[in-house]
Amino acid sequence: MDVEFTDYYKVLGVDPSASAAEIKHAYKKLARKYHPDVSDEADAVEKFQVVSDAYDNLKNDDKRAEYDQLRAYINGESQYFNGDRNLSFDDLLSSIFGRSRPSFNDYPVQDSHHTLEITLEEAYHGGTRQLRISNSQGEKTINVNIPKGITAGRQLRLAGQGNLGPMARPATCT
Repeated sequence: MDVEFTDYYKVLGVDPSASAAEIKHAYKKLARKYHPDVSDEADAVEKFQVVSDAYDNLKNDDKRAEYDQLRAYINGESQYFNGDRNLSFDDLLSSIFGRSRPSFNDYPVQDSHHTLEITLEEAYHGGTRQLRISNSQGEKTINVNIPKGITAGRQLRLAGQGNLGPMARPATCT
């Protein structure tokens, strides 16, 4: 799942240590510039939306604190980041809790990988998306729950949705 991270501080042109008043001032200036009712720029609607999203997330102290944690993780400043941009969620949990990942043969279903592009709002707030998958049992559509705060390169495990593994038997209904 590829997610593009937008640095809201850069969008507003302020420093991460900016005060609430500085953030509000920067937002008002950019909102006037890109507001679709007054701007002549071709991409004013998109720019206005990005500026509005940035302000919406930075004006609220709680949202800003969550965003700052996410930003620190993305920029490699998190206490749990080891400099490996390919760090998986399982690796992150292992580094925190010291558990090891089960071997391939422990899984009755083999992994299947799909890339899903999501919006920044879905990455921040979470959501649900439909994904059409094909496996050894045929093609089907499943609902994928996007967790709040997911970051670029993260993988979600959808239990039982891959191909049957070498030691698995098809599930039967009674």
